[in-house]
Amino acid sequence: MNNTILDQLFADQSVRRESARQSHILFFHMYFSEYVKYPTADFQKTIFNLTQKSNCPEVFIMAFRSSGKTTIISNSYPIWAITGEQQKKFVVIVSQTQSQCKQILSNIRRELESNELLKKDFGPFTDGKGEWSANSIELTRYGARITVVSTGESIRGLRHGPYRPDLIILDDVEDINSVKTLDNRQSIYRWFTSEIKPLGDIGTRIVVVGNLLHEDSLMMKLKEYDNDVGQNSVFIQFPLVDEDGVILWPQKFTQEKIDELRRETIDIGSFEREYLLQIVPDDQQVIQRAWIKKYNFTLPTREVPRPRIILIAIDLAIKKGDGRDFTAMVPMYVTGYDKTLQAYVLPNIVNKQLDFPETVEAIKKLAAKQGLTPALEVLLPAQAELVMNEILCKYLYSLIQ
Repeated sequence: MNNTILDQLFADQSVRRESARQSHILFFHMYFSEYVKYPTADFQKTIFNLTQKSNCPEVFIMAFRSSGKTTIISNSYPIWAITGEQQKKFVVIVSQTQSQCKQILSNIRRELESNELLKKDFGPFTDGKGEWSANSIELTRYGARITVVSTGESIRGLRHGPYRPDLIILDDVEDINSVKTLDNRQSIYRWFTSEIKPLGDIGTRIVVVGNLLHEDSLMMKLKEYDNDVGQNSVFIQFPLVDEDGVILWPQKFTQEKIDELRRETIDIGSFEREYLLQIVPDDQQVIQRAWIKKYNFTLPTREVPRPRIILIAIDLAIKKGDGRDFTAMVPMYVTGYDKTLQAYVLPNIVNKQLDFPETVEAIKKLAAKQGLTPALEVLLPAQAELVMNEILCKYLYSLIQ
């Protein structure tokens, strides 16, 4: 931010206040200046711009650790959304634990109580009659409320007077432990679709900020969701170093600092995950993402010979119910041997809960689509390695009758 412009704004209260009402980035630099230790990076300007886009109801932001995303989204934005031009009336902030929620609200309360310039221009925020508790702050001058809740709390039917939540912020609702099991990952997504999305009303904004924790985490599901929804939502991600090797915040993170962080991180996977937004496979992960390539042609082609074998890889689950695993069926077109081995995944993948009769029927239908004849062949691990190298989950079936 240009110091001359800031000096002019500071000199005139009415101009300063009106400018801050219209611009979140100006608001932040004027009233949260103590947080500005380094020049504002371009990716942070993008985040500020996204908070200002009222015509974008859903914003999903995945950014590296220490990027400032929580300060911008969960500390500054709720106050600006109420006092600024968006005029929000009921802001709900959701985090994973009660302690995280209390810390978020404590940071907001500190600004409302102790930030003298903010109080001078936009206060007083309470007439002494509003509710200020461990999980809620009422800004009586604006008829607004900020409430924090954890993911384990019931949030159905939340209201502030006549208002349903018109701004919902999710800040790090997952951690590395909560994404370890399939059941937990499915539960958090069901909670988002069945609890969070219906919580608001027409015009409600949902802003989700987080990090990359798992390829099947909520943030990754929201990335796929954004691809489906299109213009109604925005998913954006900011690794510390992008795919071209450009450091996104060079004023704070020099190459020397990045190298130091990498050395100090005991688990190299944590550094790749938290700063570069990359998932590093553990020792038990058979297939690495880097091995997977896309193809956009019909098999076989001149370049791809007829298959050595067409098979269906099946990971059975059999039982249905909440928390149960899914049965996976993946048809594959396999060519070559050893180093020339290539496995092309074919369409019509099955990934759902099935009981035994449904499993048999699904295999028959999938086999028919691939032109396989009725037969059953179970490949033992040694055989599977010869046929598929590192590919396949547990068992390989060509067909079950």
